[in-house]
Amino acid sequence: MHPCLNMALRVMIQPNSAFTEIRDNDQRYFAWSVGIYVLGAVLWAVITVPLDDPASGYWEAAVLSTVVSIPSGIISISVIYLVGRRLGGNASWRKVFSAIFYAHVYAIPMFVVLMALMLPTVGLIPLYPLDGPGPADVGIHEITSESLNAFRDIITFWIVLTIIMVAFVIWGLVLLVKAVKTVNGFGTAKAFGIIVLGSVVSIVIFAPFSI
Repeated sequence: MHPCLNMALRVMIQPNSAFTEIRDNDQRYFAWSVGIYVLGAVLWAVITVPLDDPASGYWEAAVLSTVVSIPSGIISISVIYLVGRRLGGNASWRKVFSAIFYAHVYAIPMFVVLMALMLPTVGLIPLYPLDGPGPADVGIHEITSESLNAFRDIITFWIVLTIIMVAFVIWGLVLLVKAVKTVNGFGTAKAFGIIVLGSVVSIVIFAPFSI
């Protein structure tokens, strides 16, 4: 396995030592970290697209989401770097960006797991629950146990997907906190606070593009 791909795997299973090595060898890993970051942004956009109707304009929305999320994330990371440096953290922007970019590797297994669940259901289960028929869409005399069970299955399917996605997002946040902690030598609370600040600044700047 290529050393840089091996590093992506290490970030997922041994994040502390992985981020330490990335910090100490940023020249080696920076280019690959950029690739991980861009790939993560693309995969995040793809899994939010309803695959049963690709012509409905959602693919265009996915492209727009990717185009906006990449610079939005860079601004957030820039704030993390600038504030962290001000508070006595790492002065090397490349070290900070390399570690944080690699933290986005969680999007790859998230994409694989969600696609494995979603692809077999294309055309069978609406990818948005409200798009499917529910008890309120039929007459009271037409409601059957089959229609109720189908509606329940749709809701259950989406609850499971939501739980899995939330779990991956939490995992991604944990990786991000570890990256900021390791590269700057901060405690957990300080690292988390800087991340929140960076996210708020990015949201304020790019909010008009998400309307």
